[in-house]
Amino acid sequence: RWGSNPATHLLSDYDKLLSLLFAKEADRDRRHTQDTRATQGYVPVPDSAIDTIVKLWGYLMPHRSISLHDGKVLVGRGTAAEYHAKEMSDGERVALYLLGQCLTAPAGSMVIIDEPELHLHRSLMDKLWNKVEELSPDKTIVYITHDLDFAASRAGAKKLWVQSYSNNAWTWRDLPMDDALPE
Repeated sequence: RWGSNPATHLLSDYDKLLSLLFAKEADRDRRHTQDTRATQGYVPVPDSAIDTIVKLWGYLMPHRSISLHDGKVLVGRGTAAEYHAKEMSDGERVALYLLGQCLTAPAGSMVIIDEPELHLHRSLMDKLWNKVEELSPDKTIVYITHDLDFAASRAGAKKLWVQSYSNNAWTWRDLPMDDALPE
């Protein structure tokens, strides 16, 4: 998995994430069918991670629609013309991946997001991460970033400055909780 070099080996688990999203939705549907049969009455259908992603996508990118069904991911431009996920922009693909990873991580998990600004337009970043944090109150989200504006935007978050790394030792310090970060 790590190619004998865990610090720099590139992972590609995008397809695995999509499989997980579809499997979790199928499991939700199976359980709902069982509950409905057992009660012989109306049983509310809880949102799946896919349902939440579709809603968030509409909030984040109202000019694009997304659908995940039958093992396919399709994106639309508000017209009849849809395109397959393999034709998504890097930003669209990153947004889908990060939403999926954060929403499917188990409660109590630590989710580490390296370069949360990667391929994302500045206008989407705060909206995306604010929603992810809102939907993940039972998870610890750690951002690793060089973007001081983004770091400052995480109000109330504990911030660490990694000053250096030498001889297998990190030098770091806590930063103040206010919005002003030292250059």
